[in-house]
This record gives sequence, C-alpha cells and structure tokens, in this order.
Amino acid sequence: MTEQLDTNEFDKTKLLWKKYRTSVVTIICLVLIVIVSWQYWQKRQLQNDVEAIELYQKMMLISENVTGNSDIIINQAQNIINLYPKSIYSDFARLEIARQSVLKDDLAQAVASLQEIANNSINPNVQAIAKLRLARIQMAQNQINDAITTLNSIKLTGFSLSKAMLLGDAYFANKDYSAAQTQWELALKETQKPELTDIKNLLQIKIDNLAALK
Repeated sequence: MTEQLDTNEFDKTKLLWKKYRTSVVTIICLVLIVIVSWQYWQKRQLQNDVEAIELYQKMMLISENVTGNSDIIINQAQNIINLYPKSIYSDFARLEIARQSVLKDDLAQAVASLQEIANNSINPNVQAIAKLRLARIQMAQNQINDAITTLNSIKLTGFSLSKAMLLGDAYFANKDYSAAQTQWELALKETQKPELTDIKNLLQIKIDNLAALK
C-alpha cells in the first residue's frame, strides 16, 4: 500500500514537472542572471571607484605642485566628471574646479560648479560644503539675499558653526544688526572647545562692536 502511494506521488511529481518545468527553469535562469548581474555591477562599481580615486589623487598632486596654471587642473577635474559622473569623486572634482576658478577670478564658473553640487549631490556633507562656499562667493558678489537663502538651506547640525557665522556676516551686510547678533551668538555657543578659542574671540569682538551700531 505504501509502495503504491509512493508510486502515485512520484507520477504526480513527474506530471507537475512536465507541466511547469519551463516556468521553473525560466525563473531559475532569471534569478541567476540577477545574481550574476549584481555581482558584475558591484565589481564594476569597485573598479570605477578605484580608477576615480587614482585620477583624483593625480589631480591633487598637480594642484599641489603646479602653480599659476588652473586650466590644467580644471581639465583634469572635468575628465573625472566625464568618466565617473555618479562617483563621489565627481563632486570632489567640482569642488576643485570651483577653487581653481576663484583663483583665476572666474566666479561664474565657480558658482556653476558649486550649484551643481548643491542641487544634485547625493552626499549631504559634500552638499553642505558646496553651499557654504557658494554663499561666500554670493556675498563677495554682493548677492546677500541669495547667500542667506543658500545658508538657510543647510540642515546638517555638523555645519551649524560655519552656517551661523556666515549668516551673521550676511545679515550684518544687510544692516540687519539684530539678526546678525542672533546668528553670531548662536555661533558663539558652538565655540566651547579649546581649539576654537580664536574663533570665539573673533565672534565676541563682532558682537561687542554691534552695540555702537544699535
């Protein structure tokens, strides 16, 4: 009896396999394709990151050893962006383009590079750095309200000191001395560490000098 049941079960299994084997094989093949594709993508991504790192290091070596020729460095940075647009090193390259552009007094190119990071980077820390640098350029161009907007868009607490200091400077330039004092006092609270003593003293001087303007 048991043997007959086993035979029946075996026959049912064979029938099911004949009926569904194409679908099963297809699913298995698809799973294998996904696994292989994922492994290839990870390997390729790692290779791209290594290549991007090498190019970035070469660019920085040029930056440290070549003075007065920003175009060479900018071209190297643009090459990284073109080859690895999704890599974090493309953001680093744009930061370097902005720095070199400021050195050659091409503020329009610096702004364009920093805005690209500010608007599109997926790394919030790099994004915040770009916004701080962008705000400084906007203030230098007397675009004070734009600088205030840029700074207020920074949400990471790790940048609160720099943000508050620059906001204070921006409000001061707009002759909004009350808002300037508020921001500088916020910044002052962030300077309790011994290594920030110089910044603390500078902020205190700025706050004290506001008394004569009120």
